[in-house]
Amino acid sequence: MLAGDWTAVTSPACNVGKQINLRLPFVDNKINPAMYSKPALFVVNYRGAKPFPTTDNPCGEITYGNRTAENDGIYVGKIDYQQSAKHSLFGRVLLTSAVVPNPWDYNTNLLQDTGYRSGLAGSYTLGSTYLVSSNVIQAFRLSVNRTANRYSNVTPGQLFNWCDAGVKIYCAPEVTRPIMNTIVGGFNLTSGFLTGFVEAIRCRSESVWDMAGKAISLHTSALTNSSSTVRQPVWDWRILCWEDRAS
Repeated sequence: MLAGDWTAVTSPACNVGKQINLRLPFVDNKINPAMYSKPALFVVNYRGAKPFPTTDNPCGEITYGNRTAENDGIYVGKIDYQQSAKHSLFGRVLLTSAVVPNPWDYNTNLLQDTGYRSGLAGSYTLGSTYLVSSNVIQAFRLSVNRTANRYSNVTPGQLFNWCDAGVKIYCAPEVTRPIMNTIVGGFNLTSGFLTGFVEAIRCRSESVWDMAGKAISLHTSALTNSSSTVRQPVWDWRILCWEDRAS
């Protein structure tokens, strides 16, 4: 095919018994290889650390796979403390981790995903209950939920990006390899996760007074904040911030 001869791949033997006749500029299912796209030739001729795969199959069939692995963890903690006869405190924490390891050492060709990530989600709760008098109880609750994910991919120079291949586009520093390329009836060239960091935090506090059996919520608030920024060349991430108030 690189020499311009597509007769084998369009034959009935490669298409469930059906002959395919390609349109112009193909003639008799052959084409002048000088008409091939230079970036496309760069990709199929790539012989770097993870080369574009080759095959002796006349239909061009290539068999490969992507490594699927993930390490998950769940951690629970609690504490209860009686500070005095009138005052009790408690704390709760729930952590969930997810780690997709770097597949680089297991990959053998350019068509395999190279992205990996690590993430941690945490829920934290603190509470205080204070007996003001025989008929007045003050209760305070604070909860925090946080999620953070770090996405990674190959470092610059390990592979190549579309700009290295000669495509006239802007390539952000995070784009260290070809991404988002799909050929109908052919191969896909995707990267997996891109490099970036996403974090979201939500807090909620509530103070409740119970007076003679009547509960009064004096203040409830919720807000999110983040100390991190995110750079992603494909998705436009935004840090969400809001505040809800009720009384």
